[in-house]
Amino acid sequence: NQELITYIAGMESLGLMKNESLMNVLFQYNEVYLDQLGDFVCAKINTICEEESYSEIQLNNHQDFVKYIEHYGIQIDEEDQSFPRFLPYSMMVKSINDIIQDAIQEIIIYNEDDNVLFYLNIDKLLCSIISTLKDHFCTESQMGIPQIATLCNNIEYLKKSIPFYQSCGYKCLKNDSIFSYNFSALALFNQFKSQCEEKLYNQFRIKINDFLTFVKEQEWSVKAVNEEPSEYITFIVEWLRVNLTTLAVHNSSIVYHACVT
Repeated sequence: NQELITYIAGMESLGLMKNESLMNVLFQYNEVYLDQLGDFVCAKINTICEEESYSEIQLNNHQDFVKYIEHYGIQIDEEDQSFPRFLPYSMMVKSINDIIQDAIQEIIIYNEDDNVLFYLNIDKLLCSIISTLKDHFCTESQMGIPQIATLCNNIEYLKKSIPFYQSCGYKCLKNDSIFSYNFSALALFNQFKSQCEEKLYNQFRIKINDFLTFVKEQEWSVKAVNEEPSEYITFIVEWLRVNLTTLAVHNSSIVYHACVT
């Protein structure tokens, strides 16, 4: 790419090239290549989405910590460093990060000496991935509260992985300007997360309304000591256990807002 660009620029400077046809061909070739790479990557992303279990990753030892956290430079805001413990995101984050890492290695082959084009192509790839995720999950009607909550966390930690993508690019180009590049994909991450949080909020409000409707129709009855609790009390405990304790602390503000409104 760079050799062809230099050749075209030299021809233009000598007045031997009267149009930009070769330069246009170069950029068109780059667009075709990136579109093909994007289609390949997004097909893999769709497979990951279809196979998503929404199960948080369990860390059993320090090797797991390196494999699932340290390798990607992800910052986990948790004081508990003991094992075993669970991460606030699912395997989707690791799988997508691995795909992006491989894709960056492919992009550098065609943009080795063109920093700006390299950064633009990474950004375009990230935007395509977010669009694929939105197309899959925003139309998914079978997701419950725990699944939506996990998806919110996944998006947050994919967004936190942008420094990892930058470091992958730095290893390719050895140019630290990538760390100051303003990726437009960041805004798309935030937009997608807001949509998922809104979906979580609405789902939780529906659950709360159903719960309050049930409570309103019940008669409060206290059982004697050593007797089984009433069905009403059992329902309350089970409802809270399923709909509150399974949600990560990262979504607590959404839950609180849904409750008070």
